[in-house]
Amino acid sequence: MKARFAIAVLALSLPIASLSSSLYAQPVSERGVQVLTRGPVHEAYAEPVALDPGPSVVVPQPPPDAIEELPPDQRPDGDNVVWIPGYWGWDEGQHDYVWVSGVWRAIPPGREWVPGYWNQTSGGFRWVPGYWNDLRTEEVTYLPEPPETIDEGPNIPAPSDEFIWVPGSWVWHHGRYAWRPGYWQHAQRDWMWVPAHYVWTPRGYVYADGYWDYDLERRGVLFAPVYVERDVYRRRGFVYSPSVVIQVGGFVANLFLRPADCHYYFGDYYDASYRRSGFVPWPEVVHYHGAYDPIFVHQRYVHRDDHDWDRRVIRDYEDRRDHADHRPPKTFEALRALAGGHGGPGDRNVGIAAALSQFAQHSEGNMRFKKVAESDRKSIAQKGLDLQKYIGQRRQMESGPAVKQVSAGGQAQPAAVKLPRSVIASQAKAPASLPQIQAPPQPDAKVQPAPRKRGNLAEEARKGPAGHQPARPMDARDFSKNPAQPSKPIEPKEQPKPQPIKPAPKPEPKPEPKPAPHQEPKPAPKPEPKPAPKPEPKPAPHPEKQPEKKPEPKPAPPPEPKPAPKPAPHPEPKPAPHPEKPPEKKPEPKPPEKKPEHEPHDGKDPTKP
Repeated sequence: MKARFAIAVLALSLPIASLSSSLYAQPVSERGVQVLTRGPVHEAYAEPVALDPGPSVVVPQPPPDAIEELPPDQRPDGDNVVWIPGYWGWDEGQHDYVWVSGVWRAIPPGREWVPGYWNQTSGGFRWVPGYWNDLRTEEVTYLPEPPETIDEGPNIPAPSDEFIWVPGSWVWHHGRYAWRPGYWQHAQRDWMWVPAHYVWTPRGYVYADGYWDYDLERRGVLFAPVYVERDVYRRRGFVYSPSVVIQVGGFVANLFLRPADCHYYFGDYYDASYRRSGFVPWPEVVHYHGAYDPIFVHQRYVHRDDHDWDRRVIRDYEDRRDHADHRPPKTFEALRALAGGHGGPGDRNVGIAAALSQFAQHSEGNMRFKKVAESDRKSIAQKGLDLQKYIGQRRQMESGPAVKQVSAGGQAQPAAVKLPRSVIASQAKAPASLPQIQAPPQPDAKVQPAPRKRGNLAEEARKGPAGHQPARPMDARDFSKNPAQPSKPIEPKEQPKPQPIKPAPKPEPKPEPKPAPHQEPKPAPKPEPKPAPKPEPKPAPHPEKQPEKKPEPKPAPPPEPKPAPKPAPHPEPKPAPHPEKPPEKKPEPKPPEKKPEHEPHDGKDPTKP
């Protein structure tokens, strides 16, 4: 790889001895604080996109109060890099809360960070996701639940292999949802496209439009989560400062999504129990129509000339899934022991984390580090307290009455609220390399929204890819192998129904009831079409229809099937000529039932003269 990948593969490219003597040598944790090499990823650093969003999973116990967090004493250089504090996240592996450490983050151009929070609900607490909001937005609009996505991938070829598919989405249009089809977007090596999506809140759904974000190598620094013992974080004066970096190479190689709580997870979530809890390995996300992974799509684009890349990613995942000793360690202490020479086949996993002090010295390429003065660290930490106040304002706004759902064919009234500016907002001038945002297609008001049928995405994730539709095409490579259904369903899809006209040509007794009335008029006199109630009026002179309608009565007259029907018409004038209902009294209605063989042979209705 070129210099720009130096950070991502730094640990993987150095000998184990070198790693143990530098990046892993110094202990970084204090008593009661365990540094983890797996866990939730800070959502401001990266978050998956839910195409069918909904409430997150309920956690039974309340989260602890936020701890006081001091930013590290080194930071990446750049005017647009800010410190975003951490928060408590629920980890299924620990069956407890872990502290998701803060991050140094290069703010996406023209965006502000709206942090997530825990919201109390019946039965426990739900995580309300954070999101990057457009700075031009003056107010937040809470909308009813959007319909289920109908995007199936591209239905037209890509202009070239430089394009990625952007999934279609429902947009609020004149008081109801209208479908905006997907389209091909020119991809960028240094920028990652995050498509438009909705964010669930207790009050309604917030629409976040698509935007360009930095690629992972230039995005900032992700720190390891920590498990803090209760007695420690409750201790008066306890302050935590992150000191272990999660490296991009190890992060991407061990990445999972959990759509049920809108988070990425990294590390060892390979055990089958995590699948049952709704964790999805990133190579499989293409099988879930309710989720989209910007990281996977971008990485696939970057490796577009490597036609074996997909298979290698899946092979690596399957290898770790099937061999526990090939999985990355779960704690930094275990990682240091492995790097020190006590590991086996899993040695390749030492690249997942490193001590910040050493990582900063080895960093090259797009990221340079500089020292942060003690006074600056404290003022940055104060900003974190301001962010907590902002979270309180958001919680207050979203505690209002939830927006009502749209009834079939009806409209709903969204709730618009002015949101104060976040303390984490883009201040720097947009870089010259920032790509233009391509205008998406116009919404198609003819496509009618329908209620969701697929259900909870967490449930879909538990089942795994088996039984789901094939992977959705994401780029030019996919389209040639597996062109998807049109992203915008064509209404006339149900047209192929007019086929019932086929059975007309002398069908067997079964199809006869279906034959359209059109064919009866002509053959009425001669075929035996029993279903023809309309043709009867023509042969009005005789009650020919009477026997037809009353085939079941089988009055059991001994007369033989054939002789009986012919004399019947005259002797039985009693039932009025036209009325078809009188046939109730008919004594010898239609004995042909006993000898159906003769009817088709004969070609005549035995009751007709």
